[in-house]
Amino acid sequence: MTKRKIILFFIVLAIMLLVKYASGQDSPESVGWEPVQVHREDAFVYGAAAVVWGTFFGVVSGVARVIGRQSAARNGSYFTGDLVSLGL
Repeated sequence: MTKRKIILFFIVLAIMLLVKYASGQDSPESVGWEPVQVHREDAFVYGAAAVVWGTFFGVVSGVARVIGRQSAARNGSYFTGDLVSLGL
């Protein structure tokens, strides 16, 4: 497996777990576990925090990548082989 597939797997897994937790789909009759009371307000706050902080992290990492590529272009080392083989 490539690094990209592993990262996508963990992102999808995290999203699925957050949706399950936010929608409260844990069944109370599960065997061996005490039912946990989840308040809707708490789930909304966790979901909103994930959306806000995820967007913030995406913007900050994107800006850092742009600044890194801009400084590499100024130094003349921008066109490397990894940029050609992105294949998006």
